[in-house]
Amino acid sequence: VVLDVGSGTGVLAIWAAQAGARRVYAVEASGVGAHIQTMVEAHGLADTVTVLRERVEQVELAEQVDVIVSEWMGYFLLRESMVESVLLARDRWLKPGGVMYPSHARLLLAPSALPRFLLRRREEIASSMHAWEQLAAELRSKYSLRLDALQAAYEREHHEYAFSEAWQGILPASLLRDEPQVLLEADMHSVTHAQFFDWQTEVQFAPPHADEPQHGLCGWFDVRFCGSESQPAHECVELDTSPEAPPTHWAQTTL
Repeated sequence: VVLDVGSGTGVLAIWAAQAGARRVYAVEASGVGAHIQTMVEAHGLADTVTVLRERVEQVELAEQVDVIVSEWMGYFLLRESMVESVLLARDRWLKPGGVMYPSHARLLLAPSALPRFLLRRREEIASSMHAWEQLAAELRSKYSLRLDALQAAYEREHHEYAFSEAWQGILPASLLRDEPQVLLEADMHSVTHAQFFDWQTEVQFAPPHADEPQHGLCGWFDVRFCGSESQPAHECVELDTSPEAPPTHWAQTTL
């Protein structure tokens, strides 16, 4: 018996049923969940997959499950992720000795050079401010509206967005300046909420060289599908979102 947490359009639930699961519970609270039943019926799996259109926190199952699957990972692993719901489902519905997929997760960080990145951000700010100044001048001449009174605040907001907030995008591996350090490592069968969200760690990187400056930090994650100690997978598969790996929609997080 398999529980798919945050099933989306039901792809993982369908694959679980096709792989031989006796029963699959596909839980999805968002509007996209309306399409799961259509997908299930299109694959001839209506007798195997039960679609539950509600949050996993409120769901009531008829039984405990052997496996929980979920694509819960967010940017930089935890940003906008749904891992809290997955941990709740694990504690409530997974049988003793049951298996989580993914089974393990890591969060990593490395220093990076970002010369073009910094230049692009400054060019974007300059372009936005130029457009703002043109608009402010037009509004003042036509309507005597002093939009320029907000110019300083508008510029500060752009600087904060460009340089103080994390940026999502592909970073070439050639711009990494040291070996990555592991910030967080989790076994999904046993990790607690506090271990995921109430942690601190100290990392140390090599000092920058004059010919290879460091401008920021690059973060990413990897997850593994290895099963548990008592029920190992036939083959351990890794999803790697590092700059060294093929690009994914998660990309990398630049700080």
